[in-house]
Amino acid sequence: MMRNKLIIIFSILLTSNSFSQVQEIDLVSRMDGSKTLIDGTVIEFWGYGEDDPNLNNDKIFIPGPVLRFNVGDTVIINLTNDSPEDHTIHWHGLDVDQANDGVPSTTDAVGSFGGEFTYTFVCKEPGTYLYHCHVLTTLHLAMGMYGSFIIDPEAEDQIYENSGKFTKEYNYLFSEMNTSWNLNPLSPGQFYLYEADYAMVNGWAGSEIEDKNQSIEGTINDSIGMRLANVGYGRVETIFPNDLEVSVYGSDGREVAEYTADTIQLYPGERFGVVGYPQTAIDDSIEVNYYDLRNENLLYTNYIPVSIIDDTGLETFSSNKLSIYPNPFREEIVIDKVKKRGSASITDLNGKIVWDGTLEEGENKVRLNLDQGVYVLTYQSQQYKLIKH
Repeated sequence: MMRNKLIIIFSILLTSNSFSQVQEIDLVSRMDGSKTLIDGTVIEFWGYGEDDPNLNNDKIFIPGPVLRFNVGDTVIINLTNDSPEDHTIHWHGLDVDQANDGVPSTTDAVGSFGGEFTYTFVCKEPGTYLYHCHVLTTLHLAMGMYGSFIIDPEAEDQIYENSGKFTKEYNYLFSEMNTSWNLNPLSPGQFYLYEADYAMVNGWAGSEIEDKNQSIEGTINDSIGMRLANVGYGRVETIFPNDLEVSVYGSDGREVAEYTADTIQLYPGERFGVVGYPQTAIDDSIEVNYYDLRNENLLYTNYIPVSIIDDTGLETFSSNKLSIYPNPFREEIVIDKVKKRGSASITDLNGKIVWDGTLEEGENKVRLNLDQGVYVLTYQSQQYKLIKH
């Protein structure tokens, strides 16, 4: 068995391009996750986590870890099943051979309590994909066994090789649950009775979305890349703010001719790659509506906050300008495009120093525990206005 596995891996390596790398990840599947919902209800979930000895294999997440690679990479994913039922990983939308596709009829299921399987394939096409368990898919997916899979093109900060360039990027996986199933997974009932009563963005709902740093922040000079995916059983509708002009560059893991959209409909399993181009300052949200496909009833609504500032008021007395973002900021600010290492300080409007330190060449991240207000960054005789929310 091991000899055959090595032969398969070696043959894949021979066909990969010169830019590819071998990326190996260890995952674990478990059925004992516990999650507290926003109303305080504690539910059980099943899921995937990184198989890290330092974590004693007891950390699974909903959704599972984001798996991200470059086009051309050879991926080796070792799955250990630490649960009482069989599981697999199906790579939704990826072009892989049957032996690695995670469908029990063509791939061995990973047996309970210590079963192992190694998935090996080459990342052929850039785009946004999904992964999920394909054993009793209806139940296992509904219980939380899913995650995002992203393949980046060779060009940096783009959705595809020749399109979808961005300065900031956000990945949003939309999912749902019928909490009665999670509260009683041994007797969930018939699937035709399934009706989602809780919906999530990257595993969070309601005010948690902002609290867990899922908000979009930037300036009018940014281009906001967004990867959108729906792993639920209903239709998800995303409505963008009026002044965030959104162009679509990819659908279901493949590049499409660019078009603009103020609303995107995501049916089960669908993914989109889009870029938003702010036209003005924005203090708004992306409205995310979850609908039952059978009767079009609106089941749940979440909001992803969008904060875009007009940075033309950033003050400097030199053309050798730093890039500072987000501004306004909350807890952390990035001071970028530093061309020469040097001392810097931040003062309040009374001249009191609230931070001083050294800026290194390139990008610097500074955490600031400050009251709301206006501050001044001084660096090499240049001054910049900072605003704390």
